[in-house]
Parts: sequence; structure tokens; C-alpha cells
Amino acid sequence: MITLRLYKDEDWRAITDAVEPFSPLFPSDSFLHIADRSIGVTGMEDDKVMACGGITFVNDDEGYVWVKVSRKCLAEGSKWLRVIRDVFGLMTESIDGLKLSSYVLEGFDKGDRLARIVGLKKTDKTEKYQDNIYCKYTVN
Repeated sequence: MITLRLYKDEDWRAITDAVEPFSPLFPSDSFLHIADRSIGVTGMEDDKVMACGGITFVNDDEGYVWVKVSRKCLAEGSKWLRVIRDVFGLMTESIDGLKLSSYVLEGFDKGDRLARIVGLKKTDKTEKYQDNIYCKYTVN
């Protein structure tokens, strides 16, 4: 059974077998501290951290969506996708009016699918990070 709790800094590091996480803009595990406010949720199964994600507020008008998911979630992908979609939906409802964006590795189909499921739309903008190209996604 999946349980949810508020995100803790150590949750990011607890996922050691991650599928490529969203947003290369935050390459360290301390990225949540760039803002005064953020929303973060951790999904657990059998007391193990399986996924975490949220929205980091950059300023009063803009926030970044971030997600990190264990490869173990792929075995039950549809269940985890529903949970992530529903939790993200609740987050976006609670911060109405904030421009949201994220980045997904170019050609990473599972990341693209997850981005679209949670309501992000691919733009024409890209960023290069550590020799990889990341596509920008936004919530309109």
C-alpha cells in the first residue's frame, strides 16, 4: 500500500535507483532550500521511499516542478502514475496563479509521459546540462 507524507531532505538521497529526475536545474540534494516556500510530498511503500516530488517556489510568480522516482515504481507504473497525478493536481490547485515549469531529458519517453500526465506541456525551449539536452515543460 502506498502511503504519503511530507517531504524530508533525506528522501531525495534515499532513492538510489532513480529514473532520470525532472529538472536538471537542481543537481544537488539541497535544492529545496533556494526558496522560502515549497511543497513536497514523499510516496512510500513498505516503509521505503519510492518517489518524492513537489513544487519549489522561486519567487511570488514562478515555481519549479521536481520529481524523483525509484525504478521499482515502474513495476507498478499505472498505480504510481495515478498517485503522482493526483498529488500534483492537489498541489497546483493550492497555488493557483503560479507559473510552473520543469525540464525533462530529451528523448526520455517515460519522463515525457509523466510530465504530460501531471499537466505539463512541452515547449520549444531547451537547456543543456552536463552534456545532455533537457526540454522545458510548463503548466499553462
